Amino acid sequence: MMNQIKFWPIAMLMLVTLMGAGCAAAKPPANNAAPVSDFPSAKIESLAKALTAAGVKMYGSEFCSACKYQKQMFADAWKFVTYVNCDVSVNSGVQNAACRAENIKLYPTWEFKDSSRLEGVQKFEVLAEKIGFDL
Repeated sequence: MMNQIKFWPIAMLMLVTLMGAGCAAAKPPANNAAPVSDFPSAKIESLAKALTAAGVKMYGSEFCSACKYQKQMFADAWKFVTYVNCDVSVNSGVQNAACRAENIKLYPTWEFKDSSRLEGVQKFEVLAEKIGFDL
């Protein structure tokens, strides 16, 4: 019985490690409503292009609801954002080697050219300020 008690924390740690990174604490609204922006789509597209020009990457997973919400915020401009999909394969629960090498712990993770990071869903204003873009 005592051996089983000692094994439990180790088993949980192994399970969490094998699952790879998870969604960040900043999650989308519970009702899964599509985000509404006060910014015109042309401005959002300009921000997306500026993020890429500034060397910014967003690491995420196709199974992360916070990542999906972040993508929805950008709408059609999402295609201009540099996105790194950390999934190895569908439903694998394992992070790919590139994301493990970058030590990505939560999704989404925004990484900037200066190696600083922001985790979780980010507002346009925060991303713009980080790269010196005037919204």
